[in-house]
Amino acid sequence: MIRVALVVMPFVSSRGPLLGVSQLVSVLKERGYDATVKYPALSFAAAIGLSRYERIAERAESLVGEWIFARTAFPNRCFDLEDEVYLGEIVPRYGYDEEEIAELGRIRSEAGVWLDQLAAQPIWETFDVIGFTSSFQQTTASIALAVRLKRRLPRLRIFFGGANCEAEMGETLLEICPYLDGVCSGEGEVSFPKMIENTIEARQGWNKRNNTEKPKEEKTLSGKEGRGESGFVDLDALPFPDFGHYYGALREELPGIDPRQTFLKFEYGRGCSWGSHSHCTFCGLNGASMVYRHKSPERAVEELVSLEQYPARSVLVADNLLDRRAIREFLPRVEKASLRLRFFFEVKATLRKEEMAALRRAGVRRVQPGIESFSTEILRGMRKGSRGIDAVGFLKNALRENLAVTWNMLCGFPHEPLTEYEEMIELLEAVRHLPPPVGLFPVRIHRFSPFFREPERFGWGRIRPLRQYAAVFPFSEEVLERLAYFFEPDFAPESLASPQRRKTREIAKRMRDAIERWKIEAAHGGSVLFGIPEKRDGEEKITIWDRRFGRGGEEEQGEEITGLEAKILIMADEPIHQQRLEERLRGEGWRSEEIAKALARLSSRQWLLLRDGSCLSLVMDWQGGKVEEAPVAEAIFRARLKALTGEGIQGT
Repeated sequence: MIRVALVVMPFVSSRGPLLGVSQLVSVLKERGYDATVKYPALSFAAAIGLSRYERIAERAESLVGEWIFARTAFPNRCFDLEDEVYLGEIVPRYGYDEEEIAELGRIRSEAGVWLDQLAAQPIWETFDVIGFTSSFQQTTASIALAVRLKRRLPRLRIFFGGANCEAEMGETLLEICPYLDGVCSGEGEVSFPKMIENTIEARQGWNKRNNTEKPKEEKTLSGKEGRGESGFVDLDALPFPDFGHYYGALREELPGIDPRQTFLKFEYGRGCSWGSHSHCTFCGLNGASMVYRHKSPERAVEELVSLEQYPARSVLVADNLLDRRAIREFLPRVEKASLRLRFFFEVKATLRKEEMAALRRAGVRRVQPGIESFSTEILRGMRKGSRGIDAVGFLKNALRENLAVTWNMLCGFPHEPLTEYEEMIELLEAVRHLPPPVGLFPVRIHRFSPFFREPERFGWGRIRPLRQYAAVFPFSEEVLERLAYFFEPDFAPESLASPQRRKTREIAKRMRDAIERWKIEAAHGGSVLFGIPEKRDGEEKITIWDRRFGRGGEEEQGEEITGLEAKILIMADEPIHQQRLEERLRGEGWRSEEIAKALARLSSRQWLLLRDGSCLSLVMDWQGGKVEEAPVAEAIFRARLKALTGEGIQGT
């Protein structure tokens, strides 16, 4: 029986198993192979310290994790970017201080010894095939171990697969690593078993014939063979992923980690339900195919039930985006199953109140919406299919449903109107009672994205791999262009000091400062803006407590509004087209001038957001129905905002 080891090298998060190898090991077993998953990444995390390891793993774009193993992967080769320049100019941009940078040097100096000890372990002699997964910052560590194993055990067949092996990236890996027996691109459940079969059969046939000429083997495979009629892997036919190997390694390498605090992984669909018809300009995911397909809801729930055998209760859903049909067809079945699991989903920022309530009922506790900006004009340039007012409405509903939100704001798009950022800075102050973003980040150019494929069309001009690749891979610029995933515009030196770029940097700093104030305030319970709606003698009434902008103390009474203004806030609980709202109000007998005056007053108080031709109340509603409950409502909204600003998806 062929024995196969799937190897997970640094640097990927140690906080949970990898879904790809966990799925693949089950596929291999189903096909009759004796397969296992090895996690040297956990061993290295234990060696250098878990918190330090995770900090490196989280900052993939810095390539620090690749730099640590680069010299052991490519000894005796010259690197175009000197270590002094890389550590002195580039690494500090990713939040590393002088002490941390010095520690990185120590870690790198010990990496070779760790690799030699790892490669010398007798366990490798028991395998016939080694498959390395390469995603994020795993390439140089995987190359370094693969070289050592091949030298020690030439009979081993060694393959690479994963996100870093997609298309020409994989082909380039074969060029720079001639000892590899193959690289698998695309859906590995088909390509990797087929690669093993082809290689083993070819070599066995050659040995039996004792021919003098070695047969030629296919060294790249996309996995097109063996797919279903749709041209893709039948997701319902896949066996359940096996996460047991990870938890065994966790107990051995990091016994101090509570396995209940780790994260399981789950996949409902592949591709992107939005990107299949409108590819977001900066998104480089789904290099193989953007076409969306998913498991049947029944099959998916069966897999979720199987996850309850593991100690973790938090589940990171790997889908690029939760298809809205899944909210209707899949999540009700999850709710009915009454699982102990708690979920993280990536979702669209246009979800409505009832959809987010369905997420909560199904056990979702954290979401990552594709908000990216509060500017509809900038969002339109991203092809996001959402508006700024939708994003604010999403955050409001997230706070209402007690859903933690992880989201970012992006800047630095070509030809972006800076006036939009001025307006966003004002809006940031008005929504400080809602969950804040992680931060403001410059947009990047990722391989496979529209930005990468057509940089001139989108205003980037010529692009190049991030400068740090030259500190990690000692190859020509042409090779780096085919190997890299992260790119940047190749700006002329004089453009970096242009008045436009200076103004962009200035306004970005103001945005970051405003976001930082928002985050600090939210982490301490933050601002609140809530209202208690009632009816008195058939008339709408809302008593509003506004603690933003340093207004009022806990002893201050709420402000009561009635009639038309109260009705507007109730009708605009979610984004509503202003024209439609005015038509409904006129239908109830209100005059146009009265409506205009009420809208203007509510907008001036920043209780109502007028944007994108729509209206949205910024007031959180408290449905207790009694003004006497105001202290309770205020305490709950403050505590909820503070909790939702924290990390993790634990809890109820």
